[in-house]
Amino acid sequence: MAARGAWRGRIVLRRTNSSFITARSPRSVGHRRAAEIVMQRDRLVAEVSRLETAHGRSSRFGAQARDLLTRAWSSASWKSRQDLVRTVQWLLQLESRAAALEP
Repeated sequence: MAARGAWRGRIVLRRTNSSFITARSPRSVGHRRAAEIVMQRDRLVAEVSRLETAHGRSSRFGAQARDLLTRAWSSASWKSRQDLVRTVQWLLQLESRAAALEP
């Protein structure tokens, strides 16, 4: 019989001929999703910085996006952070459309 700690982090689905079929635990999936959200945030922060240096100024949409990724980020839950990332992506789309309309 395997030691109790040997299966930490895994959920055994069924046993067939001494081989186990396992699935990742919800915790490891959650950690992976959190890492993806942080990578998206880092990419968006770089995008906001790039837009500000390209235009030589901070636009209204860019400033709002930066505030969402800095001020609102620290106190937000992971679900809320996912929503913040989605909102910032939308703001950056608006920014690119507004830049395209400028003469």
